[in-house]
Amino acid sequence: MKSFLVFFIVLGLGFNSLNAQDKQSSQKINGSDYISGKRWKISKFKSGTDIKIAESDFYWFRPGGTFECAVAGIWENGTWSFDKNAKQVFIKFSSGKSSIYDVLESTGSKLALKAGSEEIQFVPDIDIKTDIILSGEKKMMCKTWKIQEQQKNKLKIFPKPNDFISFHPDGTYEQCMINHYFIGKWSYDEKAKLIKIQMTYTKIWKMVQCSEASLELKSEDEKESLLLKKN
Repeated sequence: MKSFLVFFIVLGLGFNSLNAQDKQSSQKINGSDYISGKRWKISKFKSGTDIKIAESDFYWFRPGGTFECAVAGIWENGTWSFDKNAKQVFIKFSSGKSSIYDVLESTGSKLALKAGSEEIQFVPDIDIKTDIILSGEKKMMCKTWKIQEQQKNKLKIFPKPNDFISFHPDGTYEQCMINHYFIGKWSYDEKAKLIKIQMTYTKIWKMVQCSEASLELKSEDEKESLLLKKN
């Protein structure tokens, strides 16, 4: 009799353990919304085979339904929506492609999406702060600028329609030039009128003029220039 009692107690504990594991697994998706408004860094990208990713690759599910990403260093934008009940993310890219991703995992430390043979794993990316209050020229600079004109060594470079530069108030810097995306840090010496950009390399720009509508920059050696317009 005692042996049967022990058997049923162990069996009951086993079922409780399985139920706890199932509950924990479902909570990875059904708990808090870790997608909306979040920026995720790509840690692994498979589409049949592993795709080589760049250090700055990301997916950003911005508030209001706008979407940005960089895959293999190539930037793209679009729109997104999230069906929490179906556990699916819908993305319409500006290139015209649309994807429906099943959410395999969604926690505060990991996100995994799958669409057909495409599977992407993410870890949390940087949290860009946009609510920092600035003043003066630095305040005017802090926005996303569309690259209107670019010259290098007297040669005119024709920017792509999506090319931009973003100065964020927390010192984060983003740029997309010829569709290639980079992220880094920036600082401004208001007295010297110099902007320092730090990415995989360091770039110093002299500010020629700055207004709410446009920003004109020249490199220190004056061999390169940029004309930016408010996006």
